[in-house]
Amino acid sequence: MGESFGERVKRLRGELGISQAELARRSGLSPGTIGDIEQGTQQGTKKIDLLAKALRTTPQYLRTGRG
Repeated sequence: MGESFGERVKRLRGELGISQAELARRSGLSPGTIGDIEQGTQQGTKKIDLLAKALRTTPQYLRTGRG
């Protein structure tokens, strides 16, 4: 089984060397939402385009791990 949405977010954030708080600032999401996504208690976001941009990837990659 591949990475989950939250695992991809956490890994990409780590590759960029930024904190959850910094990712929240860059994406417009709350720090709590970023934490929930990474822990797997939240499976997505309506602001996936902003999150993908902040992580320098695509919404499709965040959703599926492909693309």
